[in-house]
Amino acid sequence: MGKFLSGLSLTPAAVIQAQALGLSLDDVQKLVESRGAQVAHPRLHHYVYSVDGIRVLVDSRFRLILSVESEHTPAGSSIFDELGGWSLTDTARNNIHTLNISISEVMAAIETGKWLPAEQMRTLCRTTTLDVIISESTSVIIAVLPAGQGRTLSSVVPRAVGVGAAVGSIPQDVHDLIRRARDAKLIVTQASTNHYKIWQDQEGVGAPVVIPSTGSDNYRGLRNSVAEIRRRFGIDLRQYKEPGIRERRG
Repeated sequence: MGKFLSGLSLTPAAVIQAQALGLSLDDVQKLVESRGAQVAHPRLHHYVYSVDGIRVLVDSRFRLILSVESEHTPAGSSIFDELGGWSLTDTARNNIHTLNISISEVMAAIETGKWLPAEQMRTLCRTTTLDVIISESTSVIIAVLPAGQGRTLSSVVPRAVGVGAAVGSIPQDVHDLIRRARDAKLIVTQASTNHYKIWQDQEGVGAPVVIPSTGSDNYRGLRNSVAEIRRRFGIDLRQYKEPGIRERRG
């Protein structure tokens, strides 16, 4: 486990917390790799390492340290607990104050809203009341706006001629995702009857993104796969339509 979680990076929120405790990134990394650490697994991809009075929350999927806190800090006592590892920009804080909404409403929008591609490799989480703009790779909430005020790629990229998925849409199923990956010139192999492996340049070089061939045809599973491919390879499959047509800027 220690080797698997080496080379982690910190979210901006975790950096602030670590500095407040007098810890450097190397110090936090050593805590995570410590054989004496107690490990809890509160939810998918999230691990909590507790050692020497420090509690470190790690997202193993994105290899990010989400929070660094003293074990004497009661759960739910700070905004970091409410944010679940996300951090806020000053703009987002001001937006929340202006809209007079709670952190829990913002987190609910991220959890349940429709995820749409936005400019600068960001994502817009849209509900009937809010547009929350986030950076998945750094776990930062960029802005919080009334619904409909956020700019998605579908509002700045002209629709290609022809039929197919909507501009900036999540793949309809695993087969649609695999078609889009191949259209994006990614290397796709079927490791077994249950998994696909997606590579960027060459099979066997670097770490692949693994996609189950069954059991992940739900919106959240497909959304997470698209997010991981975007984070790992810098390619947003939401901009590709089926079959073989990519949305292009005008």
